[in-house]
Amino acid sequence: MGSHIEVELLAYLDGELEARERARVEAHLAACPHCVAELERLRALRQDLDATFDAALSTVRLPAAADRRIRDRIRAGTEPRWWWGLWRRRGWVAQALLAVLVLVFAINTGQALRIPQSAAPPPSPQETLVLGQDRLAPGSRAALRVIVRSAGEDAAGSEPVAGARVVVRIGRTPGLASVVYTGRTDAGGTAQVDFTVPEDLEGPSSLIVETSSAAGEDRIVRPITVARDYKLLLSSDKPAYRPGQTIHTRSLALDALDRRPAAGQEIEFSVFDPVGQRLEHSLVPASDFGVAGLDFVLPADATYGQYT
Repeated sequence: MGSHIEVELLAYLDGELEARERARVEAHLAACPHCVAELERLRALRQDLDATFDAALSTVRLPAAADRRIRDRIRAGTEPRWWWGLWRRRGWVAQALLAVLVLVFAINTGQALRIPQSAAPPPSPQETLVLGQDRLAPGSRAALRVIVRSAGEDAAGSEPVAGARVVVRIGRTPGLASVVYTGRTDAGGTAQVDFTVPEDLEGPSSLIVETSSAAGEDRIVRPITVARDYKLLLSSDKPAYRPGQTIHTRSLALDALDRRPAAGQEIEFSVFDPVGQRLEHSLVPASDFGVAGLDFVLPADATYGQYT
C-alpha cells in the first residue's frame, strides 16, 4: 500500500470531494486500516468540537438570527479545510479564531454579549432592632421596643427613622400569625410596643415584626415560647406535729409573669417521711384565687424526724 491519504480524509469527512475522488478514497480505506483509524479519530474530534461549540454558545445570549448564522456556518462546513487543519495542527489557534468569529457576529448584529450572572440581592436600606422577652404567657400583657434606623456601614453612620410603620404579629407559624399591634416610630426611631398575647396560644410560636418607611422595608421573625410558669407558696398551720395529728397545708399558685392565679390548675401534694418513703400523694384543683389545700393525718406510729 502506498502513502496514506490523511489530507484527503478531511475533505472526505466534510463531503467536499468529487465523485471520482470520493471513490478513490473509499477504495483506499477498504485496504488501509491506518487511514480507517485516522478517519474515525477525525470524526470523533469533529463530534467533540460540535459539542464544545454547543456548550460555549449556550453560555452567551445572542439574537436568534446571529445564533443561527453561527451554528449554520459551523455545521455547514463553510471553508472547513483551513479551520479543521488548524484545529488538527494547533488546537489553540482554532479556538481563538472561533472565539473571534462569535464576537464578529455579535458586533455585526449590534448586540453585546450578555453573560447571565447571579446578582446578589441589594442590602436593605433600613434595619430593625427588636428588644423584648422570648418567653410569654397566654393572655398576658407583653411589651417590646422596636428601633428602626437607616442602614449604614456602622452604628455611627445610621440615622433613626421617624414615622416608620410597625406591625407586630404573633402565632404558631409565621403564615398563621395574627396582628397584635400597629403603630409608628417616634422622632427617635423607636416604637414602644404593648400588646396582649392571645389567650389560646401556647407552645413554640413566632413573633413577626414588620417595619416600612420611605427608606425601605424590613421583616424580623423571632422564635418565642408561649407558656405559663407558676410560682408556688406552701404553708402549714404549725411547724411541728406529733404522731396521729393532722397536717393542714395550703398552697398559692400564681403565674410567674403576670401573677395571675392558677385557677383550675391541678396542684400536686406529696408527703415524705424522714427515710424518703412517700406517705401521701394527691392532685388538688386550685380555686379561682389559685389556692389549694391538703389535710393529712400522720400515722400513730409515725417516725420521728424531718418530713417533707
